[in-house]
Amino acid sequence: MLSLPKSADPKVGLTPRLTKPGYVCSPSMEKLAQLLDEELRSVKFSVKVPGVAKIRWLEPVDLRGLDLDKILDIGVENDMPYVEVCCDYGLDGVMKPNTGLNKKAQITFYKVLNKNEPTEDMTDVIIARTKQMGAEFVSYDPKSGKWVIRVNHF
Repeated sequence: MLSLPKSADPKVGLTPRLTKPGYVCSPSMEKLAQLLDEELRSVKFSVKVPGVAKIRWLEPVDLRGLDLDKILDIGVENDMPYVEVCCDYGLDGVMKPNTGLNKKAQITFYKVLNKNEPTEDMTDVIIARTKQMGAEFVSYDPKSGKWVIRVNHF
């Protein structure tokens, strides 16, 4: 069991931290800062970098005391968007599935297009890549490059 430090004021929760530029979360960090410890234990949560990618957890997550700057990475590499959710914390070094942020989530990537042939329909490639990742394919729009997948955990 992960032991969290106790708040000095039982009415004040252990607010998570997210300071990376360009990251937008829902509820906002300002709203999360107002939540009580018990409320932070079960939050419907999403985070995105507009125009790059969005992660929306499909069930409430425990955000108490999390340093989201260290856990979340959303960016672009070689013209392709990516997301990383680092779940290598906890007593045994790895966050078990269905705990913390290591839960079911829907991930949306934006502008996933063939840069050399922007009109090429990459749907078959996207479906194959989704299976390679062990994720569930939800949708792909070849015109906008919006690709949606679901994962059981990270």
